[in-house]
Amino acid sequence: MNLKLLTLNLLYADASRPADDGEAGTWSQRRGVVEKILREHRPDAVGMQEVQDEQLRDLCERLPEYEPIPGPVNGVDRMPLWTL
Repeated sequence: MNLKLLTLNLLYADASRPADDGEAGTWSQRRGVVEKILREHRPDAVGMQEVQDEQLRDLCERLPEYEPIPGPVNGVDRMPLWTL
Protein backbone atom coordinates (compact mmCIF):
# COMPACT_ATOMS: atom_id res chain seq x y z
CA MET A 1 0.00 0.00 0.00
CA ASN A 2 1.30 3.47 -0.91
CA LEU A 3 0.53 6.55 1.12
CA LYS A 4 0.91 9.95 -0.52
CA LEU A 5 1.68 12.82 1.86
CA LEU A 6 2.02 16.53 1.17
CA THR A 7 3.05 19.40 3.44
CA LEU A 8 2.18 23.05 2.92
CA ASN A 9 3.01 26.23 4.74
CA LEU A 10 -0.02 28.33 3.75
CA LEU A 11 1.26 31.62 5.17
CA TYR A 12 -1.34 33.14 7.42
CA ALA A 13 -4.33 34.77 5.70
CA ASP A 14 -3.59 38.30 6.86
CA ALA A 15 -0.17 38.38 5.18
CA SER A 16 -0.03 41.11 2.56
CA ARG A 17 2.95 40.38 0.39
CA PRO A 18 2.29 41.58 -3.16
CA ALA A 19 2.39 38.79 -5.73
CA ASP A 20 3.67 41.16 -8.39
CA ASP A 21 6.91 41.56 -6.41
CA GLY A 22 7.59 37.83 -6.62
CA GLU A 23 6.11 37.25 -3.18
CA ALA A 24 3.30 34.94 -2.12
CA GLY A 25 0.40 37.34 -2.57
CA THR A 26 -2.78 37.57 -0.54
CA TRP A 27 -4.82 34.54 0.55
CA SER A 28 -7.41 35.34 -2.13
CA GLN A 29 -4.58 35.06 -4.69
CA ARG A 30 -3.10 31.91 -3.14
CA ARG A 31 -6.15 29.79 -2.35
CA GLY A 32 -6.80 28.77 -5.96
CA VAL A 33 -3.17 27.73 -6.32
CA VAL A 34 -3.38 25.64 -3.15
CA GLU A 35 -6.58 24.00 -4.38
CA LYS A 36 -4.99 23.26 -7.77
CA ILE A 37 -1.93 21.67 -6.13
CA LEU A 38 -4.11 19.44 -3.94
CA ARG A 39 -6.35 18.40 -6.84
CA GLU A 40 -3.39 17.66 -9.12
CA HIS A 41 -1.40 15.65 -6.58
CA ARG A 42 -4.36 14.07 -4.73
CA PRO A 43 -2.48 13.35 -1.51
CA ASP A 44 -3.94 10.99 1.08
CA ALA A 45 -3.02 13.43 3.85
CA VAL A 46 -1.86 17.05 3.94
CA GLY A 47 0.05 18.60 6.83
CA MET A 48 -0.36 22.39 6.91
CA GLN A 49 1.28 25.16 8.88
CA GLU A 50 0.22 28.77 9.52
CA VAL A 51 -3.43 27.94 8.82
CA GLN A 52 -6.05 30.37 10.07
CA ASP A 53 -9.77 29.64 10.46
CA GLU A 54 -10.68 31.50 7.25
CA GLN A 55 -8.20 29.46 5.23
CA LEU A 56 -9.36 26.18 6.69
CA ARG A 57 -13.00 27.05 5.94
CA ASP A 58 -12.09 27.96 2.35
CA LEU A 59 -10.23 24.70 1.79
CA CYS A 60 -12.97 22.59 3.40
CA GLU A 61 -15.57 24.22 1.13
CA ARG A 62 -13.44 23.77 -1.99
CA LEU A 63 -12.19 20.27 -1.12
CA PRO A 64 -15.05 18.43 0.63
CA GLU A 65 -13.33 15.08 0.07
CA TYR A 66 -10.87 16.02 2.85
CA GLU A 67 -11.65 16.20 6.56
CA PRO A 68 -9.68 18.55 8.82
CA ILE A 69 -7.97 17.05 11.85
CA PRO A 70 -6.45 19.52 14.33
CA GLY A 71 -2.92 18.83 15.47
CA PRO A 72 -0.89 20.25 18.33
CA VAL A 73 -0.85 24.00 18.89
CA ASN A 74 2.64 25.44 18.52
CA GLY A 75 4.67 28.45 17.51
CA VAL A 76 4.62 32.05 18.64
CA ASP A 77 1.03 32.59 17.45
CA ARG A 78 -0.12 29.32 19.00
CA MET A 79 -1.80 28.17 15.78
CA PRO A 80 -2.66 24.46 15.49
CA LEU A 81 -1.12 22.34 12.78
CA TRP A 82 -3.92 21.00 10.57
CA THR A 83 -4.08 17.80 8.58
CA LEU A 84 -6.55 17.24 5.76
